[in-house]
Amino acid sequence: MSLIWSSLAALTAVWHHYRPLVNSWQLFANTGEGFDLLATGKGHQVTETAPDLFMRFIASLESL
Repeated sequence: MSLIWSSLAALTAVWHHYRPLVNSWQLFANTGEGFDLLATGKGHQVTETAPDLFMRFIASLESL
């Protein structure tokens, strides 16, 4: 359980602290056979490419 929490804690740090520092970013999920692009953006700007999966990602961050 601590490994999952550590992963979520790391994702939270990247999402809230490091994402605004980069020129552009892409968020992928590897839940299937390949990688699914969930969202892209620049800083705080977000363009969702898979809204349902993206909202599940955001909900997982808020559950901490």
